[in-house]
Amino acid sequence: MLDTSGTSDRKGLRWANDTEESPLANHLTPTELAEETQMQRQEVIAKCIQMGIPILHGRIDKTLFATSLQQMAATPVKRPA
Repeated sequence: MLDTSGTSDRKGLRWANDTEESPLANHLTPTELAEETQMQRQEVIAKCIQMGIPILHGRIDKTLFATSLQQMAATPVKRPA
């Protein structure tokens, strides 16, 4: 549900269930995500490219990155016989 009253974002829109500040950031810079995942920044960027995860405005969706990493780790690697 869209709430147009109260504080709004730059476009003048605000979701009714949004809080003023989110307790956990979901979109992180490659450096921030590297720190959280104990990876190198370049490794995070390489994994995003490999898994097809977009980096928009210099930020990566943390949930999408974590889920994609888990799926990649769980998928067996097919090797030619």
